[in-house]
Amino acid sequence: MVSIILLCLKPNLKIKLINEKTSTLCFSNYVNNAKPYHVMGGQITSQNIGGNTYAVTLTVYRDTLGVPISPTATINYVEVNGTWADMHYVNVSAPNNYGNGVEEYVYMDTITFPNSGDFGLSWSDCCRNCALLNMTTPCAESFYLENKLYVDPTNSSPRIF
Repeated sequence: MVSIILLCLKPNLKIKLINEKTSTLCFSNYVNNAKPYHVMGGQITSQNIGGNTYAVTLTVYRDTLGVPISPTATINYVEVNGTWADMHYVNVSAPNNYGNGVEEYVYMDTITFPNSGDFGLSWSDCCRNCALLNMTTPCAESFYLENKLYVDPTNSSPRIF
């Protein structure tokens, strides 16, 4: 109970502790207001592995001073000029540590698209790194990656990094 009371004494929280229910609410508000900034960059790539089936790789770079990255990612797939959409939950591999506070996380997926045509692949995260210098308020922005892919039996996207 003491730790909950200390959390509720944060200057911008004006909550009186009346009973256990109130103190739990106070603790929940404190946790929900925490900002876990960590994403530094990333990319989504795709490689045709036969027909309309693609190996999709989401690579995310994390600042090790931030909170740990999610063990799963949600990759969204959508047909650009159609009605088809799909969502895959993908597990992360073990991180690669590049030193200087940077870790690389890789999420790999396989998807078979329903037909040839234009598709979008995307992923987003709430937690952009606050240390970015080329943005006015990086902490207030989400992080979003998107890859446009023309699905046919021979097309793959380039790998940037």
